[in-house]
Amino acid sequence: MRIALNRAVIRKTGKKGIAASEYDIFLPVAYNNAKKIPRRVLNHLREELLREFGGLTDFKHRNRGLWKFRKYVFRDEIVVLRVIASDQKEARKFFSKAKVRMAKLLGQKALLITEREIRLV
Repeated sequence: MRIALNRAVIRKTGKKGIAASEYDIFLPVAYNNAKKIPRRVLNHLREELLREFGGLTDFKHRNRGLWKFRKYVFRDEIVVLRVIASDQKEARKFFSKAKVRMAKLLGQKALLITEREIRLV
């Protein structure tokens, strides 16, 4: 199944402001024990998203995530991958399964994936 943004449909309709959904996937670069996640693991996730959505943006610079749980502040180094989908229902279906699989592969209890409605101009 491919949830790629269908450029042929956009050209055929000739409409401007085509609605789509944008997803940011926040991936840690290290396991919870601070050991670096092998590059091949992150590359595998990139390839999976590329196959599914037909493209992705890889924000190569590392970001620091901070979050508070009870009285503790946790810090994490992350990379962010972004994909765009024309079919929100199918994308959500994909992420509901992939999120669990990706979290397990990265040694996490959960992953942060955000969704935004966007318009293509």
